[in-house]
Amino acid sequence: MSFLTLANLTKFYGANCVVNDLSLRVDKGEFVSLLGPSGCGKTTTLQMVAGFAEATSGSIVLDGRDITHASANSRGLGIVFQSYALFPHMSVFDNVAFGLEMRRMPLAERRERVDEALAMVHLEPHRTSYPRELSGGQRQRVALARALVIEPPVLLLDEPLSNLDAKLREEMQFELRHIQRKVGTTTIMVTHDQTEAMSISDRVVVMQAGRVTQIDEPFRLYEQPQSRFISGFVGKANLIEGRVADTGAQAIISAGPMLFEVDGVGLLVGAAVALSLRPERIRFVAAGQGRLDGHVSARFFLGSQWLCRMDTDLGELAVVCTNGDARVPAEGERVGLQWSGDAMRVLR
Repeated sequence: MSFLTLANLTKFYGANCVVNDLSLRVDKGEFVSLLGPSGCGKTTTLQMVAGFAEATSGSIVLDGRDITHASANSRGLGIVFQSYALFPHMSVFDNVAFGLEMRRMPLAERRERVDEALAMVHLEPHRTSYPRELSGGQRQRVALARALVIEPPVLLLDEPLSNLDAKLREEMQFELRHIQRKVGTTTIMVTHDQTEAMSISDRVVVMQAGRVTQIDEPFRLYEQPQSRFISGFVGKANLIEGRVADTGAQAIISAGPMLFEVDGVGLLVGAAVALSLRPERIRFVAAGQGRLDGHVSARFFLGSQWLCRMDTDLGELAVVCTNGDARVPAEGERVGLQWSGDAMRVLR
């Protein structure tokens, strides 16, 4: 039985439906991310779980208790906001202790719990500092310690890393996951950053226009996207328009001057489909030696990788190759493009 269950959750603001019939089961100790572009309903979903927004319909059940209409302060959840929402006039220690003080915890126990929380986020030397004296990463750790010190059944994270610079954000991703695994708190995170969601989540819930489009483990989500939106939103993808020419255990897809053999389950002859091909699955070979040839129209150095844009008979294709693995063709050069038969995914 799942620890947290969202069943047919729907939210209207006036005539505008921002979350539409969302259902999700989260196991105890699981780290789940709600991923999607701005306006897709992910933050509203988190607010309904937190109790800051009233669900129009549907239910929220936590550990067997229906909390759909419970007040926010009675749910006992830990929350880290995008802005951190620290009290500027309180020290780090007092910020972290605030939730325990509101629960009237005895002073000695309160001090012990706060000390443990500060040690967990490596902020013991800053216990007497004020938020204005801390870096962005340190403020984020204070907010996390304050949310975890009350030992919540569920930790809710609303874009917790969005205010950090790129390098610190990457470091904090893995630190956040390390702390979550150590504590074992069931966690739901809202983010629009695909890399962030994919790198630290057990499962990712992709949302589009208020609806869930796919729930899956990060690797499966990336390798087996179920729609054009997911294919393009989660990582980079080449989309090749085609039509089903023949079906069977393996279907034949006609795309431009080429035919491709793909998994044909459920396809109908004549149906229009798109083929998704990840740029890193394509490799350069000598002209005339691959599946098709192309000219390098532009190339971009990304540090660990090169991104090349190719003009081909299938239209423009992107190719990503690791820096240092092989020679990268020059702009204007004609080369062959090769990929394995299982690299293409059919988007229906």
